[in-house]
Amino acid sequence: MRKNLLLFALITIVLSACSNYEEVRQQIIGKWRYDTEAVVEDARRRNYSEQRVANVQAAMMLYQYLVFDFQEDGTLILESPTAPPISGTWKLSNNAEELTISLSQEGHPGKLTEVSQDRLVIETNNNPNLHYTRIFIPVEEETENNGKGENTPDTE
Repeated sequence: MRKNLLLFALITIVLSACSNYEEVRQQIIGKWRYDTEAVVEDARRRNYSEQRVANVQAAMMLYQYLVFDFQEDGTLILESPTAPPISGTWKLSNNAEELTISLSQEGHPGKLTEVSQDRLVIETNNNPNLHYTRIFIPVEEETENNGKGENTPDTE
């Protein structure tokens, strides 16, 4: 009887972990962009030096129009209005607590501290190349006709 209870508890834990992994994974899939104001504010809140905050601000000025398209198959497309798309990969750890983004030979893992439909927050794990918390918000897709729905008549 005790073995059955332990087996049931183990199966429940495993299924719960798998469910959480898939839930987090599905929330990541889609198009995201930096929340530039939140990234800079986070740097200030962490009491970064003025120089380091200035560096974060400069990075956000460069990255403000980038779109990170996390695709179902683990492909990551970095879209820019001024350059051709860059293809890479993304991978969620088995425990759904770490996200690795690879846009070059080297992957950049980070700890997921928030994942929701409205926000994706990745801590840098003390990576010297990424000196700020990556805070993303979803990209709102523009509809045709300058934001008007397809069935909305044009009255202009």
